Order: sequence, then structure tokens, then C-alpha cells
Amino acid sequence: MAKPTFSASVNSVFTAHGRQHLSRIPADNFYTGNPTLNLMRRTSRKKQGGRYIIEPLLEGGERIGGSFLRAEALPTNSTDPVTEATFEWTFYGEPVTIFWQDEFHAGGPGALFNYLEVRMDDARMKMERGLSDDLFVAAGSVTTGSLTSIPQVISTTATLGQLAPATYTWWKAKNDDTVTFSSGGLDAMRSMANNVTAGGLKSHDWIVTSQSIWEKYVDLAEGKHNIYEGGNSSAGRIADLGFPVAMYHGKPLIWDEGCTSDAMYFINDTSMSLVESEGGPFKLSEFQSMTVNGQQGRIAYLRWTGQMCARNRRCLGSITTIT
Repeated sequence: MAKPTFSASVNSVFTAHGRQHLSRIPADNFYTGNPTLNLMRRTSRKKQGGRYIIEPLLEGGERIGGSFLRAEALPTNSTDPVTEATFEWTFYGEPVTIFWQDEFHAGGPGALFNYLEVRMDDARMKMERGLSDDLFVAAGSVTTGSLTSIPQVISTTATLGQLAPATYTWWKAKNDDTVTFSSGGLDAMRSMANNVTAGGLKSHDWIVTSQSIWEKYVDLAEGKHNIYEGGNSSAGRIADLGFPVAMYHGKPLIWDEGCTSDAMYFINDTSMSLVESEGGPFKLSEFQSMTVNGQQGRIAYLRWTGQMCARNRRCLGSITTIT
């Protein structure tokens, strides 16, 4: 009787288990949250690979035709051209390393898979934290090959998608600079919420700011509360000034620890979006032996491919230098 044979190696088994584990949502008490990244990933668009991400843009908009009489000829001029914003993909990687001592300490095959999941969770959380940090790099300071940041996209001067706002005047966001929040913050927010509508065509979907500015906004809102006593009984609650979720114009106002301490950004999900590769943004490479380098273990890489893209910068806005 022939003996059964097995073609799967330990590395391939680890790889298969790790890829299956990527579909699960990890939770850990060590890492801080990434609210902005999580919001943007909910509405992220998926695209196949290629050299560039191309966003077609319409500009100009001056009418060429018009009313005409029975025998009149219409103009034969060509219509406005379609301009393209061109974005390059960015690539991120995080190693998932298991040394021979780790395998030994894990105490058996079942425990080893549990340890592999811990290493996968750790790598994914590190990568998400890195992406979250890069989302708020100052305009003009984004390094080559990194994710384009929100301040870079929502800028009145920075080139984006190979289009310079100095040349294409319609290709720039709105900005209000130097605001004292206690006296002019709400007025600035009201004006910005209107400025980013493109004349009422669009509306912001959410706002992100720093914790300190968020608390200043909530402080102003709490001061507008009326406190009532009574209810169904004299023991009724007379005060509840906390806000589990802050809203402005019916849209979420969130804070992110990575956000610049004196800034507030108005986001429109169709005007600016995170683009990720199809087939799942987080991908695990094959596990490989490291003994070729003299290290006793195996390694794989968690990878992410995507980019921040814009379609309509005029519907994005910021309030900066808030005091």
C-alpha cells in the first residue's frame, strides 16, 4: 500500500493561514485608533494596477451654443477639453517575522498558528498607524513614494495630480487662515461649509480636526444648552451636557490625534477619496526561509497599495492657524 504524500510545506501552510486571518478584524489595547483612516477606507474606491491612477476632470464650462432661430446655424467650435489629474500608486510593506525560538516557545502546531495571528495583527496595526500618520503630513513635506496627505490635497498652492493651482485656478481648495475659535470659530465654520458647496452643488460629508479644537467646539455647543428640571418625576435628570458624537450641519465632526493641532479639514467623499488596489488592500506575500542570511526563521511581508486622489479640490476646505 502506497504511503500518502504531502506537498504543502510549513511556509505554504503559514501563508494560507495568514491570508485567511487577514479577513478578520483585530482588536488590541496597545494601539490607538485611526478614525480618519477608517472613515476613508469605508468609502475607498478599488482600482486595478497600472502605472498611474487617472482622474478625468472637466473645467471651463463656458457655454458655446445657445438659442437659435429657424435658419440659423449653431457654432462649430469644439467643446471644452477633458483635463486629467495623474496620481502614482504608493506601496507600503511591513515584515511578519517568526524566528525558530518563537516556534519553539509557542509550544506546538496549534499554538504556533495563534502566535502567527498575533504577528499578523501586529503588522497590520503598525501599517495602519503608519498610513494614519502619513494622512496628516504637512503640505510640501510629503516624501516621494508616500501617501499624499490631506493637507497636501486640501491646499491652495500645492501641485496635485501633476496640476498646479497657479496654472489651473479652479484646481485649489478653500482656506480660512488665522481664526480665534472662541470668538470667530463658528463663523469661520459656517462660511467654510458654504464655500465648499460649489454654489450649492455639493456639500461636505464630514469634518476632521484635532482633539483640542474638537473640545473647543463642544464647549461652545454645551454653552448653548438649556437645562430643564423635572420630567415625569422630581428626580428627573436636569443636565446631560456630554456629546457621544459631535455634529455640524448634520455631518460628523471627528478628531484625530494625527491632525495638526490648529487645523480643521472639510472633507467631501466624492471630491477626495482613498483609492486601494482590488482584491483586498492588505496582501500577504509567501513566507520564505531566512537561513540564507544565517537567521533561523521565516519571513513574509504584509503589503498595501493605494493612493489619495482628488477629483474636485474646490469642494474641499480647511481652517488653519486656529487659536
